[in-house]
Amino acid sequence: MKTSPSTLEHAILGTLSYQPRSGYDVRKVFLTNLRYYSDSPGTIYPALRRLEARGWIEPAAAGEGGAENRSRRPFTLTAAGRQELIAWLEQPIAEGDVADRLSELFLRFTYMGTNVGREKTLGFLRDLEAGLTARAAEQRRRYDEVRKVALPFHTGVLSMLLGVETTEAQARWANTAHALIEEKPA
Repeated sequence: MKTSPSTLEHAILGTLSYQPRSGYDVRKVFLTNLRYYSDSPGTIYPALRRLEARGWIEPAAAGEGGAENRSRRPFTLTAAGRQELIAWLEQPIAEGDVADRLSELFLRFTYMGTNVGREKTLGFLRDLEAGLTARAAEQRRRYDEVRKVALPFHTGVLSMLLGVETTEAQARWANTAHALIEEKPA
């Protein structure tokens, strides 16, 4: 039975899209930049084997990848691997994604610029901002309703306010990111 690729596997494809890396190098990227994902060898190396079995990565040509230790085997994306990565990055933001898969949306954004280009990245940010703005408005509405009937210092209500303000800040960030990309010449 063929399983769908995991978000972890897509994150590895995105990491390899910048340059060939060994499993050890992928683990270092996850340890320093993608703390949301495990950098455990028991996670990374099986994922690399699955990606290689799917034909999405392959060992890099000799001299590529810059692994100092000759026992480290750098991998690079194949054409099929790049195609899979781009298909994942270009997925439209579906209803519910902002509520249920926000970390994956931010991960996709991380790899967009060099893989799907400016216009698709700008479209993604427009859709993300719209989704975040709508979610923040709904959260604010619910917070205002609950706040009227809850005790003044009910910590659950204050936690709701944290969610509202976090989502509003993320929507502002999406707007700022969009503006910064737009102001750069294409």
